[in-house]
Amino acid sequence: MAKKGFIQITIIGIAITVIVLGLKSYFYFSNRPVALKEENVQKLEEILVRENTSKLVQEGVIEVGQKPKTIVRESQPSSFNNSKIAVNDDVVQGYPVNCYPRLGFDNHRTEQTFVINPRNNKVMYVNVEYKGIYKSVDGGDTWSFSGKGLKGLPRNDDPSKPCHDLRFHLYIDPSNPDRLLAPGGSAPRRVGEGLGGLSESLDGGATWHQLFTSEMSAYTEAAIIDPINSNIVYVTTSALPQGMDGIDKGNVFVIKGVVYKTADGGKTWNELPTGFFTDMRTPGIFIDAKNSKIVRLATFGLPSGSNVGKKSTNEQWGLLETNDAGLTWTKLGSTLGIGIRYIDVSSVNMNHFFMMASKDNTDKVYYSIDGTLNEPSIMIVNFARYDPHDKTGMRLIGLNLYAEPNDIFESLDGGKTWNVVGKLPESITSDHRATNIVFDPIDTNVIYINSDLARIWRSSDKGNTWRPLLSLDKLEN
Repeated sequence: MAKKGFIQITIIGIAITVIVLGLKSYFYFSNRPVALKEENVQKLEEILVRENTSKLVQEGVIEVGQKPKTIVRESQPSSFNNSKIAVNDDVVQGYPVNCYPRLGFDNHRTEQTFVINPRNNKVMYVNVEYKGIYKSVDGGDTWSFSGKGLKGLPRNDDPSKPCHDLRFHLYIDPSNPDRLLAPGGSAPRRVGEGLGGLSESLDGGATWHQLFTSEMSAYTEAAIIDPINSNIVYVTTSALPQGMDGIDKGNVFVIKGVVYKTADGGKTWNELPTGFFTDMRTPGIFIDAKNSKIVRLATFGLPSGSNVGKKSTNEQWGLLETNDAGLTWTKLGSTLGIGIRYIDVSSVNMNHFFMMASKDNTDKVYYSIDGTLNEPSIMIVNFARYDPHDKTGMRLIGLNLYAEPNDIFESLDGGKTWNVVGKLPESITSDHRATNIVFDPIDTNVIYINSDLARIWRSSDKGNTWRPLLSLDKLEN
């Protein structure tokens, strides 16, 4: 009997052990990332097309209603070896994503994120789509990753590392060049775990932290720092609804307007009453250097998605203006009815601005020297920047975003007339486009161009010759 009882106890013990180990295994593996089925990977990439085509149209890469290039999906593993996962605070929870160009136009874009320290022109920063923010301290000869603290979804090839999103702008605080602001980096959603919103660095890009709360809108495009009080910051968002599945699908994350403001360096935020209409976007915000209570906001209405024949919204507000630091807003009458795609405003005079805008789904170029819209003598130049060294606020350097022609232009009369002064770098084409012109803050003879494919060039002779500073092969993985 004793022997029989011992056998029964042993069997029961083994059964309990098996059950416990099974439960541990269940909870262990159920809380780890799982591999996506092939049809779900395809569905996610289709969502990416819908969400990113709207950006593509807004940026002028394709016309309204035009489809993007066909997705070319490389063979990539949809699962990973869990034993290789390392703890990384910059990786948020989520399915691993293929962290490489896959939509035809998302080719390591830099947009308007190349910036130079105003007190030391050897110090430069740029955000590269998928790669993150990089910094040079030797005038662009060498670059190193400078994005610790910026959040991203796990990379498919190495889930211990974050995949960094596209950003439209990057800013250096003129009063403190060690302080940088990086808006953007997310599709329309809540900030949640830290994606998108507004990130800040106080140590020259060495580390970053999120300034938005988790309930604020994650999709941000532009920002401006008050020149009198750098604790005051305005950040633009949008009235685009979330397109991803989930409890927030279809929701817009603003109630009163599309601009957030802080007066205490990001500790607290107010949503300003700009008003909005569905699908309203905000590609630029500008502040009057002489009176910082005057702020102008560029707007454009374009729905998300990649539907054939999709057009901009019927309602377009052009420029909005506040004269009381955001308490009240009015529409600038001369710009009503147009959707602003690209705009630059002179730091000398707020009524000097140059823009490419959509009216009745036709893109046109406008310039202004008194607040009213005028059309230039030629429409070849559709992107331009005001020379910050020019005290008249009338000199611009411009180009054609489609590299047709492949010239560098100069205007000395605020954008009315243009003269050819140089050539674009040879590798700039309509497919591999330039996205910004940057003036050296110290050397008045030097200009820069940055583009997709993580490229930056420098010219010291108005664009006659160019020296490459950055390309993909110079970046750390």
